[in-house]
Amino acid sequence: MTRIDRYEQLVAWQFAKELADLVEKLVTSGAAARNRSFQDQILRSSAKPPAQIAEGFLRFLPTESAYYYRIARASLGETKNHLLRGFQRAYWTEAQFKEASRLAEIAMKTTGGLLASRLEAIRRQQREREERRQARAGQRRAPSVAERNGRNPERQ
Repeated sequence: MTRIDRYEQLVAWQFAKELADLVEKLVTSGAAARNRSFQDQILRSSAKPPAQIAEGFLRFLPTESAYYYRIARASLGETKNHLLRGFQRAYWTEAQFKEASRLAEIAMKTTGGLLASRLEAIRRQQREREERRQARAGQRRAPSVAERNGRNPERQ
């Protein structure tokens, strides 16, 4: 398995960026370009996921990474919704819609994979912490009821 040293190597980031580039192409010409509010909404929602994936990758703690991957995935879903609205308004062709939707779906799945890996790392850390806590508790044997009541059960 190849070591990933830069967020640009993440497949999720690559698909999210490709989707953002395609959305920009779709909305800068034609009917979508005339609806400034819609154009602004879809441009923002599609631009966020690559940045959020990058930020999540650059975070040290799995809980922080998971947070950004979760938001990126939600932003991809928002973009997919805007793509459908744009198609229903005849801002782009069915072929353009299908290609953009396909990219959004792949980006969501791969980002979901990143999120799942971080959630597993969080669960692993929690298990390890609990095991260390139990090991420490085992080293400090709790006193028996008799010992707590001031009686030494070994002398009786």
